[in-house]
Amino acid sequence: SEDQAAAMIRELIGRRLLLPLASRLGRDRPELRASLVASQVVGLAMARHVVGIPALTTASRDELIAALAPVFDHYLTGPINPT
Repeated sequence: SEDQAAAMIRELIGRRLLLPLASRLGRDRPELRASLVASQVVGLAMARHVVGIPALTTASRDELIAALAPVFDHYLTGPINPT
């Protein structure tokens, strides 16, 4: 079911992969940080592979990495509290 699939994705991406990474970096709010990265990963996968947005389907792996790496870096290590 869709609920089961969503739970499996949350568990795999959020809890097993990204939360341990965010926790090891020693920054505040690791669960939020991991969730922010997960939202980008899931959103990109949906937009590229399910919806088929042309600019994303034709972008190379290197282009996507270059575009998303600074975002992931900010989510994992940058400030996230409102100033």
